[in-house]
Amino acid sequence: SECASDFSSPSSSSQKGNGKHHCRHCGRIICGNCCTDREAVPWHGHVGKTLVCTSCIKVVEMRNLALHAYSDLCSLLVKVRPPPALLGGPADGQAKPAPKKRPQPPGPAPAPKAKASPKPKA
Repeated sequence: SECASDFSSPSSSSQKGNGKHHCRHCGRIICGNCCTDREAVPWHGHVGKTLVCTSCIKVVEMRNLALHAYSDLCSLLVKVRPPPALLGGPADGQAKPAPKKRPQPPGPAPAPKAKASPKPKA
């Protein structure tokens, strides 16, 4: 658990090297002596292990696991590509150019609708 150090007084941050730090995930002020959790936070630019508060460590670990799983999946998909025929492409691997659309000649203009004449009274 984290302590409740008061970093507002100048003497408190200099005691025994106890420094004021920020969690690299949420930005909360944490005690350098009490917080020992370190984890990479690459979405904030920290690719190496860095300080993370106790409240964030599980979230950061799970997010890192998800990033690694996604990266592993992408590298696996690049290595094991299905044949192009299974993807709807040509079997020889060569891309076919898109068929050219022929311009359609303009059709006759629609005739204007005639107003219905009133029925004569009988």
